[in-house]
Amino acid sequence: MAIPASGTKVDSPVRRPSRTRRFRERLLDSASRLWWSAKRAVGESGITPLHNLEYLSGLLRLGEWLRAKQAHSQPYFKTRAELFQYVNGEILHAQAVNYLEFGVYQGASIRDWSSLNQNPESTFTGFDTFKGLPESWRLPSGVLPAGYFDVGGKIPVINDPRVGFVPGLFQETLPEFLQTFDPPHRLVIHLDADLYSSTLFVLVALKELLARPGTLLLFDEFSSVQSEFRAMADFESAFRPKLRIAACGGRYFEHVALLAPES
Repeated sequence: MAIPASGTKVDSPVRRPSRTRRFRERLLDSASRLWWSAKRAVGESGITPLHNLEYLSGLLRLGEWLRAKQAHSQPYFKTRAELFQYVNGEILHAQAVNYLEFGVYQGASIRDWSSLNQNPESTFTGFDTFKGLPESWRLPSGVLPAGYFDVGGKIPVINDPRVGFVPGLFQETLPEFLQTFDPPHRLVIHLDADLYSSTLFVLVALKELLARPGTLLLFDEFSSVQSEFRAMADFESAFRPKLRIAACGGRYFEHVALLAPES
């Protein structure tokens, strides 16, 4: 093989980073951004150093969980709307669903889903106190007090007979609801409960439904490592559900879709 003369430019093949490497870089970038954001917020909010360490531990636990679930091999979307469209079209194939949402607030996501899935046999049920958080929610940037997200008990108005709401605390309304709930269609569960306690309660209450073939579980604040993610991780440790990641999205893995085996 001829050796090129000194100073001669030699073209070399460009190697594209693997999906695993891109995932690792995205995860490290997300963790770094979240960590420094949290560090600034801690200095301004008076949160104790112990909480600082707990948050960092949660980030590490989330990273390990994502690697174990092979999140790098699944589709990732910038927005929640794109994730919803993918799930409805590519996973559910726009078939009839029984949709349960926990944490409705002003009804944006349940409205999106009822518009997205037009199957006339689908049903959409939203659970919320409509009086704000039942307890304070600790975040890296501070603490949201009980009552935050209060809409004065006002239930969203959605002109779709397939949509209904169950006002009240999950702990009080969900057990009664489940006594007569026998979903004839594929189940979609959307958790936007924010709080660790609320999220964990719903997961445990629905553990049998989560084992149904093809059940889809959506999280809206999954990168809240001390709340929704911690609840899911603790639920998995206790009950070991067979759920795999189907898609992720948002900033820092905010939105995660988990899927039960279809057979």
